[in-house]
Amino acid sequence: MTSRLKSIGQTLFGLAAFAVLGVGLVLLVSIFLYGVPRVSLVVYRIASPLFGIALAIDILSLPLALIKRARRVVSIVLLISSYLFGVILWTYSAGMSFVFWGYFGLFVGLVWLGVGVVPVALLAASLHSDWMIVGNILFGLFLTFGARFFALFLESRSDIGPAIL
Repeated sequence: MTSRLKSIGQTLFGLAAFAVLGVGLVLLVSIFLYGVPRVSLVVYRIASPLFGIALAIDILSLPLALIKRARRVVSIVLLISSYLFGVILWTYSAGMSFVFWGYFGLFVGLVWLGVGVVPVALLAASLHSDWMIVGNILFGLFLTFGARFFALFLESRSDIGPAIL
């Protein structure tokens, strides 16, 4: 009899613990999702003014890539700016996913490997026929990956051995 009561008690304790963990997980995901639009807006507002500066530095440093000894410096500049462009693109896309599809779109974008907010925002803007936002996202993708791949290309063509990029 006592072993049966003990078994029932353990089962009830297990179910209660599972319920508490489930509610805690739901609360944690809710708090996380609630904070992502705010955090992405703050990061976007900080990083956005740096976009023009980074783009100007990139454009001005590109002619220096013709000099073999300067290619490593240019590749590092391009690589750093590609990460800045990526942060701006991700935060912009997170905001657009939230604006168009709310928390559902943001959740789907975040669950989709964390970078899924970009394709979700692109799809949402396309379905809402907001072609300016589609153009902004595509331009951000081009800048992010174009700068990164060109930086790696320059690094492979530099006069000195490869750096740790």
